[in-house]
Amino acid sequence: YDVAIIGAGPAGIICAKTLLETCGPNLNIIVLEESKSVGGLWNREHRHYPQDNDTSPQCTCQDLDANTNVKVNASSQPVYENLHTNLLKDLTSFVDVPFDSKIEHFPPSETVLDYLKSYVSHHGLETCIRLNERVVKCSKMTKEGEENIWIIDTQKSTTLSQGTSIRRKEYMSKRLLVCVGHFRQGFVPSVRGISHYKGTLLHSSAYSSPDDFHNKIVLIVGGGLSGCDIAGILATRGHCARIIVSVRNWKVIQTVFLKKLKKHQRVIVRRGVDYISESGEVYFADPNKGNDTTNKGCYNEDVPPSERPDVILFATGYRYHYPFLLPSSSSSSSSSSSKNDYVTTDGYKMQRLYKRILYINDTSLAFIGITNKNLSTAIHFEYQAKWYATMVVQRNCQTLNYADMEQEVLSRSDDVTQDDLLLKYKGYCDSLAGDVGATCFWSQIIFHRLPLCLKTMFAQSHSLLFWLVGISVVIYLSFCMNQIQMK
Repeated sequence: YDVAIIGAGPAGIICAKTLLETCGPNLNIIVLEESKSVGGLWNREHRHYPQDNDTSPQCTCQDLDANTNVKVNASSQPVYENLHTNLLKDLTSFVDVPFDSKIEHFPPSETVLDYLKSYVSHHGLETCIRLNERVVKCSKMTKEGEENIWIIDTQKSTTLSQGTSIRRKEYMSKRLLVCVGHFRQGFVPSVRGISHYKGTLLHSSAYSSPDDFHNKIVLIVGGGLSGCDIAGILATRGHCARIIVSVRNWKVIQTVFLKKLKKHQRVIVRRGVDYISESGEVYFADPNKGNDTTNKGCYNEDVPPSERPDVILFATGYRYHYPFLLPSSSSSSSSSSSKNDYVTTDGYKMQRLYKRILYINDTSLAFIGITNKNLSTAIHFEYQAKWYATMVVQRNCQTLNYADMEQEVLSRSDDVTQDDLLLKYKGYCDSLAGDVGATCFWSQIIFHRLPLCLKTMFAQSHSLLFWLVGISVVIYLSFCMNQIQMK
């Protein structure tokens, strides 16, 4: 194969479509997907029970008790029941095939999955997708005088009347494109005394339904989007005895969410977890000792110093994890694809990726969709897919210079938040668009996404219509002024 794509989620699907569109139908590509249908993390059908991806607390201190064999239930499929998109559907769909205008603005996961399946059918991508093919190992085969080839070992599962049959298959490809995202390895921070806790330990990726927490005291560690969303669901739809949200570091958006959560009688907002006693009680940080930040008005202050929850749910994010990638068999260090090169040893951030896509030590390896805090993953994936198809495959990296790539990588190597694109999003998308002559970010929003959103507003006679039209005019005028200033 010319390109092997791992993962048939949104990133893998748009990459397959863009590669064939840019390079022509003669390009020989294959998409390997471990579940029985496309969709990636939106595909809850693939969710294993019991959870399939347990993790352990990551010890960041010398406290041996914090680094025990304690296991926290986690899953590689983090989409839970009643989850809706946190972006408008017109920022969630791909530009060439929008959602139906009658679908609600923030569709549920089932609707997103149906959309992705229909997108595959619309572009006839079924022929290049192999389902039930779990990639277990990818390694480079290097022979003198021959082109380097990726050897991809998979486990093909087939359901039979007698049970499930698993057989191994091997694929070979000139290029490897990893599109499995970064929500597969849940991160659990070190908690002093966690071995003393006898209740249920859960990562937010393994959360499924509020019905699982009936009459239980639930401690949610982490006040990010997932933590606040799960707390809100448990408070409004669950029947928990009490919900405790523990937050150590504050941001503006967390302040808004958590102040709203406090209005629920069963929700208590506490400071960061300090330690767990031998009796199993959870004690919280004391701001007077400097081990926590303060934000008056958000915490419940008039509460006892400890709690005894039935469940501790860690909404503490994810780490990059690609266990199927192995070092190259070549003795040349320049072509090595070892884990310690493209991802830091703690899994906290990716590295040596030009434009956050191309591994500069071996340009036959690339990653799509590894960044965080994207304003729109659909727009983001489209720009990355177009850049990869044009610069790497169509032009065969001929316009890329190693020294320039190295300089770009080093310029952000010391930034621990380099993969968070929230404030860098427009600039990043425009840099990709500029390399391949694609539409810039504001043009994408104003001339493609905004009309779709307005069409939906009119179709549903939505009350936000006039507000959105006004905002749109302001955005358009700002765009025009920006263009004038540039000239």
